[in-house]
Amino acid sequence: MEFLGDCTYIHRAGKCNELADALPRTVCHDRANGVELRERMLCIAASELIGVLYRIVYLLLLEQCGRALLVKLWQHCTMRISAKDVDQSLLVNEIAAFLKKSGRISLPDWVDLVKTAPFKELAPTNPDWFYIRAAAIARHLYIRSPAGVGAFRKVFGGRQRNGSRPSHFVLASSGIIRKCLQALEEMKWIEKDPKNKGRVLTSTGRRDLDRLAAQVFKKNPSLIMKSCSNRR
Repeated sequence: MEFLGDCTYIHRAGKCNELADALPRTVCHDRANGVELRERMLCIAASELIGVLYRIVYLLLLEQCGRALLVKLWQHCTMRISAKDVDQSLLVNEIAAFLKKSGRISLPDWVDLVKTAPFKELAPTNPDWFYIRAAAIARHLYIRSPAGVGAFRKVFGGRQRNGSRPSHFVLASSGIIRKCLQALEEMKWIEKDPKNKGRVLTSTGRRDLDRLAAQVFKKNPSLIMKSCSNRR
């Protein structure tokens, strides 16, 4: 710290110990300027002290954990989880549980009677199958949209076994898919595409799916997709 006159000082790097000697010399000038300069010097000293503390903490972590673990910790703290980054089966179950818990979807009267497709022999045994089907539709629209009833009939279609005759691909039931789309549309998760046919995911639906994906990642951090780990 050097005095140049007119209450002007130069702060040298690594000379923090000279601040205490430089502060009393400010009283020889105007008191207002001296107080302002004293506050400025204290701010400089505090900022340098904080920087030194950050370096010490970083070196301690680097010595204890290693560089690779420290980089992974930084990526984990700054990484944004989306619906594409977690295990998709766990994500569908999480969305279905959220739909059931929220109570925003009303089940049809025929939910325990119908089959999901003509090639099925029996109705679904899972009592929450309607929520799972709606969750799968929402996840599909997150990844690929727009999509309508015809596209989802192909997605949920399957092989019909005809005994000794050859098997053939059969489309899924359209009524169930239409009811799921209408229920998601009432929740403001999806909307009709004004340009093309079908439905697209809204910003509200994308936000909620990302939040549910973050909850899945907190429960199972080791099951994150490779695309997310290579993104950083």
